[in-house]
Amino acid sequence: MDYQQIDNYLAELCRVYTELGEDVVWEKAPAATEAELAAAETELGRRLPDSLRDFFKNYSKSCTFEMFFSDEFEERLPEELDEIFSACFTISLDVLLEEEADRKQWWLADMEDEYDRICRNALAFMGVGNGDLLAFDLLQDSSDPRVIYLSHEGDESHGMVLGSSFADYFERLLKVGGCGPEDWQMEPFCDNRTDGINPNCANAEKYRAIIGLHWENA
Repeated sequence: MDYQQIDNYLAELCRVYTELGEDVVWEKAPAATEAELAAAETELGRRLPDSLRDFFKNYSKSCTFEMFFSDEFEERLPEELDEIFSACFTISLDVLLEEEADRKQWWLADMEDEYDRICRNALAFMGVGNGDLLAFDLLQDSSDPRVIYLSHEGDESHGMVLGSSFADYFERLLKVGGCGPEDWQMEPFCDNRTDGINPNCANAEKYRAIIGLHWENA
């Protein structure tokens, strides 16, 4: 990933959301040491996906962005975007360990076979406020697997692809404005279950226009 470009994206998101009068938080910790990464991988029992490992090692071991729309602004959103209420994410080495422990402890009981298969073959890295998880699809034979959505209630979004890798997912997420991680906030920007977030779809263009975000070559 081009981390200078990532900083540019995040700085622009801070600018546009602050101009809307919303409280914006952007916190970026120093990069992880090799020792910290090795300790995490020992705890996980596996190597971290390549592009996420690179993010932690060469950018930040914990990056948080948080903004919640006011009720007044939410009322201005058109019907196809009216489930969006925030722009927020936390990409953190420590949080990953916590969410993966949660997946192992709580997500594998009383599940139907296909649902269980997706959950068992995943590595969680981000929690969602409604109890869902964002995770890596370990059914892929890849050192840098795709990012998928795990729904704890078995919704249609369960197993939905958000990006072909962490790097791909994160860049797409930023380009659509860093929309919140709940499935109903991301679905307006997903054309289907397999191709990931589409920053060039009509809804993405409409959302960026509403918030005043103008990327070149998004």
